[in-house]
Amino acid sequence: MNPQATSEPVRWGFIGASTIAHEHMVAAVRAAGHEVVCIASGSLERAQQFAAEHHIARAVDSVEALLSDPAVQAVYVSSTNERHGGQVLAAAAAGKHVLARSPLQRPWPRHCAWWRPVTALE
Repeated sequence: MNPQATSEPVRWGFIGASTIAHEHMVAAVRAAGHEVVCIASGSLERAQQFAAEHHIARAVDSVEALLSDPAVQAVYVSSTNERHGGQVLAAAAAGKHVLARSPLQRPWPRHCAWWRPVTALE
C-alpha cells in the first residue's frame, strides 16, 4: 500500500487510548483524509469510551484483536513507552504499517534489540 499512489483513505487502528491520540492524532489522521477504524486499550470500557467520543467503529481490549482486523491497514502505537517495542514488532509482523509515538526511549540498549527483527521483515 502506497498512500500517495491512491486516493483511497488509509484505515488506521490505534493501540492505546492516550491523551496524545485523543488530543492530536485522531484529528491529524482525519485531516490527512484517512480514517480511524479501531481503537485498542487494555480496558474495553476505556476503548469503548474513546471510540464513542471520536466516532470510531470498533473498540477492542487487546492488541491481537486490533492486529487481526483486516480493516486495519496502519497502526499508531500510543501506549506507554515500555510496551512500544513489542507492539511495533507485532504490528509489523502482522503486515501493518506502523507509526509509534516514541518508539526509541532511553536506555538505548533495551530498544536496539528489536530493530533487528523489524529490519528482517523488509
